Amino acid sequence: MAWADVAGIGLAAQTETFVVWDRATGRAAYPAISWRDGRGAGLCEQLRAAGHEPEIRRRTGLPLAAAFSAPKLRWVLDEVPGARAAAEAGELLFGDVNCWLTWNLSGGAAHERLLGRYGSCIDDLLALIGGRPELASPLGRSGYLAAEIVYACTHEGAVRLDDVLARRTRIAIETRDRGLAAAAPAAALMAAELGWDDARTSREVAQYGQAIAAEQAAQGEPDDRLAYQALVKARDPVPFYAARPAEPASQPGPSTSTSGHRQHQWPAFRLMDEG
Repeated sequence: MAWADVAGIGLAAQTETFVVWDRATGRAAYPAISWRDGRGAGLCEQLRAAGHEPEIRRRTGLPLAAAFSAPKLRWVLDEVPGARAAAEAGELLFGDVNCWLTWNLSGGAAHERLLGRYGSCIDDLLALIGGRPELASPLGRSGYLAAEIVYACTHEGAVRLDDVLARRTRIAIETRDRGLAAAAPAAALMAAELGWDDARTSREVAQYGQAIAAEQAAQGEPDDRLAYQALVKARDPVPFYAARPAEPASQPGPSTSTSGHRQHQWPAFRLMDEG
């Protein structure tokens, strides 16, 4: 049988079993570590003894247990020679077995995250890349593609940088610097789609940086009231509804952008009051 005869492949694996692999070669940096592996138990006990268990549950929603991948991933970084340095250099990838197999079967062209994020709409994303191949480039070390930033604007109605980094993608959650390094290149991509001038683009980046700084400050406060006060210091000076001109009320539903993509008209609203 030739690959041309294969229409599809079904993969099934225990999702807490993970692999760390080399981005360039696809080879595992260490054998897959099973969900039942207990090598992370020592770290869990150290964290528990230090009183960190309530904070870990608050942040993750999960109990402090060796079955989850985080303590075992920490073991890989600490104990496998060269692993931490390679990870910090962006040379290693991490995922469950399905993810690793998908990466290798596609020759490194696909990561399972794309399928999970876009589902049946992935053809639209791939069509966007097909028409503009430069959008297949990665957005720094974020693990996301430039096309995903553009797609958020052309197909999902995104009009603000923080919306793209924190909600349309999960760059703000999945990167160590909370998306600060990706902010400027992402804003440049959005500017080209939304017609921002240099001043607006710079303001979006600066406002995002202020919001992240406020979020970090809020997490260090002892109670919710002080945390909220820290967050509102970074309140957006640009009204959300001013980000893009509103469409006439007589034209509901999908429309076609100047780039030819169909996009939806989203209602303009703010989560915070203006007072």
